[in-house]
Amino acid sequence: MSRPRVRSDRQLLRRAALSVAVQTALAVALVVAVVAVLVFVFNQREQSERARQAVRSAALTADDVGDPPAGVILVEYRGGGAVAHSAGAPSGTDNLTLSDVDSGLRTVHIGSASYQAYVADQHDGRRFVALTSMTARDDDQRRLLDALLLAGVVGVVGSAVVGGLIGWLAARPMGRALALQRRFVADASHELRTPLTVLHTRAQLLDRRAAQSGDAALAAQTGDLVADTRAMGAVVEDLLLSAQLEHQPERAETVDLAVVVAGVVRTFSDHAATLEVSLVADLPDDAPFLVDGVESALRRAVSALVDNALGHEHAGGRITIGLRRQRRLVELFVADDGSGLDPRGAEELMRRFVRGPARSGHSPRFGIGLALVREVVQAHRGTIRIDGEPGIGARFTLTFPPHSLESRET
Repeated sequence: MSRPRVRSDRQLLRRAALSVAVQTALAVALVVAVVAVLVFVFNQREQSERARQAVRSAALTADDVGDPPAGVILVEYRGGGAVAHSAGAPSGTDNLTLSDVDSGLRTVHIGSASYQAYVADQHDGRRFVALTSMTARDDDQRRLLDALLLAGVVGVVGSAVVGGLIGWLAARPMGRALALQRRFVADASHELRTPLTVLHTRAQLLDRRAAQSGDAALAAQTGDLVADTRAMGAVVEDLLLSAQLEHQPERAETVDLAVVVAGVVRTFSDHAATLEVSLVADLPDDAPFLVDGVESALRRAVSALVDNALGHEHAGGRITIGLRRQRRLVELFVADDGSGLDPRGAEELMRRFVRGPARSGHSPRFGIGLALVREVVQAHRGTIRIDGEPGIGARFTLTFPPHSLESRET
């Protein structure tokens, strides 16, 4: 049986460290790319300028072709069309037709190679041409570019490793703080559950005695006290369940959402009736709707959606809890025709302690239920979608992958 995917503190820390590593690598890659481009451009310009200076100086100061500077080939045009060149000149040098061109810098081609040439006329009438290979310079540029790319890759990889290590070391204190916080929430919620249960029971007894006494004002106050203790108990249950989802993923089991929906409808039917709200289940005939998860968590999530709908429903309204199969997924929806909401603010409502306005006469909203719903859905590898319009109603759709065996059969 597969287990719900739960993002533990360790996973969150790994993600934080990975995020730091990726951001560091990207920053270093950007810096390395800028530096590499600058180095390449400046080096290319410097080599081009050196080549120009070398051929110009060699052509202007040459006495003969016997001893050219390093990397330079000298060609001398003599009277009668004779051509002399220095040793090491490529074949085809004698075929250059530079005897009648203007002096100055130009590019010439000998075979498949390119050369930068400077043509200079001496004061005694002799013409010298100094050549230097542009192909060799281009090869040097390619080697430089390869070296810069290699250095960049090594730098990026090294920075990613260092960034990940720094991110992990920086996130460890945060991880300890998160663990302490979650442990405190779980412990505090567990310790508060018993006294709150006792308090709620005593409030119910007082409410019964007040109703028997015939004192309407006292009965109203004790009724409010019962409602408040029930709401406090719901908050504690939400906090405790949230902590359990983080630390007890091994509780996974096969859950029939049709059974969950039917149970929630039975639980809230009487309360909905007191509010003059119709609560119905829309269950197709192709039940069961099996998923892998924690039944208590799923039941609490659906209950939170129904409780939220009741808090925004008007007398005579209707709340529907339904199940559907969509593209091999299981959809559970809770729809109402109450005060509605703006879908653009739906994401904000899913944050803890953020709540929409409750209708008059309803219990105050504590802003934990919808945040818990999202945690439950994410822990079960599901998604949540919120639709609605102000004044028309809202619809919460939870989508889950089907039970592992069932998904393999399909």
